[in-house]
Order: sequence, then structure tokens, then C-alpha cells
Amino acid sequence: MSAPSPSGPRSDRRILHTLTFQLLVAVNHITRPFPDLFGRRLDLGLAEWRCLMALAAEPQSSGEDVSRLMGMDKMTVSRALRRQEQLGRVEKSVDPANRRRNRWVLTEAGWAVFETIIPSALARDRAAFGDLDATDRATIERVLTRFIAARADIDQGKTRD
Repeated sequence: MSAPSPSGPRSDRRILHTLTFQLLVAVNHITRPFPDLFGRRLDLGLAEWRCLMALAAEPQSSGEDVSRLMGMDKMTVSRALRRQEQLGRVEKSVDPANRRRNRWVLTEAGWAVFETIIPSALARDRAAFGDLDATDRATIERVLTRFIAARADIDQGKTRD
């Protein structure tokens, strides 16, 4: 570790003013209570919860489908799904159209976990965005929808500098 310069520690605050940083901070505020409210009690990590949400919304999804839907790393999704399978919360079947692909669904135990958490998740969403007027909310939804639709380019390393 190097000693601070005589003028003080080195600093660069440019990142603080990026939308990426602001989105990360917003998501961190929204998800902050998860470990205390549900994670420890239900033996569930945040990545695992995200996979359960994806399967609740899109049953019969493959791991790759979940990865794409949630914008998560494929290996993270794979680990999360395998762990939830061990806990009996998801199960897989072979896709008859592609025998190398598994399709995942929530089990009754998985649905029980989902139903335990979803009321709080929806309430947290209302609390986080409830003070926005309809115009601001519609603007955020429109911008995020466009951003998410374009994520394939970002995920593939294609950026416009």
C-alpha cells in the first residue's frame, strides 16, 4: 500500500456521475434488506432469488434463458439453479426439441419460497418508486425497457464510445 501524497489521497469521482453507478446504487438500496429479511431464514442467496423470479415469470426456461432474462452470468445461474434443485425448489426436464437443453420449473417448495418473498418485493418496489408521478415512472420504464432490449450488444462487448 502506498503512502498518500502530500496533497492527500488520490481521488477520481467521475464514476459517481455515471448512470451505471447510479443504477447500481439504486439496486443496492432496493435489495439491501434481502439477506436479513429472507436470505438467512430461507437459505437463499440473491442470485438464487433472481433465478426463482425468472422461473416464476417464465416457466420451462433453460439456464441460458434465465441468464438472458435476468442479465446474469451463465455460470452464476447454473450454480444457483443446481443449488435450488438440491433444496428441492426447482426441477429440470430434458427439452424434447433439444436433448442437450434442460428446462427448469419451480416445484411446490419453490413456489412457497416465491410466495413468501413476492409480497415484500412488490411492496419494496412501491416504496422505492411510489413517490414518482406517472410521467416520471413511465419515463423510467421506457428508458429501462430500451436499455434492456439493447443489452445484447453490451453483453457481447459492443459499446459505442
